[in-house]
Amino acid sequence: MGKAIRERFADFIIGTEYKDLPEEVVYQTKLCVLDLLGVALAGSNVGLAPLMTDMICEIGGKEEATIIGDGRKLPALSAALVNSVRGHTIDYDDGHRYAGGHPGVVVIPPAIAIAERENLTGKALIESVVAGYKTFICTGTAVNPSHLKRGFHTTGTVGAFAAAGACAKLLGLSKEETENALAIAGLQSAGLLEALVSGQMMKALHPGKAAQAGVMAAVLAQRGAVGPELIFEGDKGFFRAFSDVHGLTEISPGMEKNLGMINPYSQMYFKFHATCRATHASIDAALEICKEQGLGPRNIQEIEIETFPVALSLCGDIVCPDTILAAKFSIPFSVAMAISTGDLFVDKFTEENIKNEDIKALASKVKLSVGQEWAKAYPEKRGASVTIKTNSGQYFTHSLPFAIGARETEDSGSVDRLMMKFHSNSSLVLSEEQSKQLGDSIMNLENLSVRDITRLVY
Repeated sequence: MGKAIRERFADFIIGTEYKDLPEEVVYQTKLCVLDLLGVALAGSNVGLAPLMTDMICEIGGKEEATIIGDGRKLPALSAALVNSVRGHTIDYDDGHRYAGGHPGVVVIPPAIAIAERENLTGKALIESVVAGYKTFICTGTAVNPSHLKRGFHTTGTVGAFAAAGACAKLLGLSKEETENALAIAGLQSAGLLEALVSGQMMKALHPGKAAQAGVMAAVLAQRGAVGPELIFEGDKGFFRAFSDVHGLTEISPGMEKNLGMINPYSQMYFKFHATCRATHASIDAALEICKEQGLGPRNIQEIEIETFPVALSLCGDIVCPDTILAAKFSIPFSVAMAISTGDLFVDKFTEENIKNEDIKALASKVKLSVGQEWAKAYPEKRGASVTIKTNSGQYFTHSLPFAIGARETEDSGSVDRLMMKFHSNSSLVLSEEQSKQLGDSIMNLENLSVRDITRLVY
């Protein structure tokens, strides 16, 4: 049978060295850190974040790692939990097309927490983030889309492995210890997509617990704890329990491809709307029509949207949401609010807009259906076709295979927009000068210590 899967993961985690990373990978890693910290700052006082922060700070403990947007310090285990919740509560963090989840929010907060505790360099952090992303992408791709269809939230389940891999790298664990860290993390995998239907506030708990699980797993392994040898491929292991994919013949080829990839960010995306990614192609196509034709809400009689089935299963049930968080999982309302406000930056998600009768009326004009073209193209493409019928009887249609922010679009403006997004997010907590200093420091991460960064996040 050869090496156990956890052993193969341990090999590449230990073998990930800064000196071997291509310049593009280092640059993209810094962009991922920049984006996540900005999103965590913007989400620091939203939804579950303040509740979780207050509860964990009441428990207290050794001051090891900084709370993003707050400045108080907690044990690394607790800081990873709190900061990951902050990084996901506005649903604005990065994602991976094939892995079906959000790697940054489960890798970067626990890695920063451990790196700050250990007073490590920015180069060490970059190594660990690359190792964590690869772990996430490799595992998520192996089990999806079956994993999602069964109702599991990849960010929470697969995220535990990714967080453990990043932390194991930072702690300098041996190969055996790294294997055990992954195994112990797998025993803590959790996350159900029922949180998209109601109780959306608690979706942010999934990455928080995954980040905490990764820290716990790595530290326990460092202390001698031992986990299941066949945590991935065993008869009662992760793959068989969490996916309809059975047998290494299906899993191994994809794993080996992802383990060996030079750039783990090749299928990554950054979000430019603060909603579930499944809504984005529809939003972008609708906005493009309105921009080209000079249309506004009052010109529109009906909006027909065809998209891929998973988008409808995640975001097709809610038309007029009752809460801000529910609005992020509604294609009709997201499209209507984007047309009405011009964009869906985080500042558009207000109680006033959620209750706006004009936006609700426009959302009720949206008709959703599965597009056979998009069903066949999924997951290679996650697109949408939007047709807007005007009050004067004209029809305008626009199709997009990818949403803005997907690397597949080769969009040269993505970095500029990402910087705008970062400063828009971070300025909700930091001054303009502080935001610039933090951004500049992150983009110079390889020449700094992690503590040089964490002293700037509040």
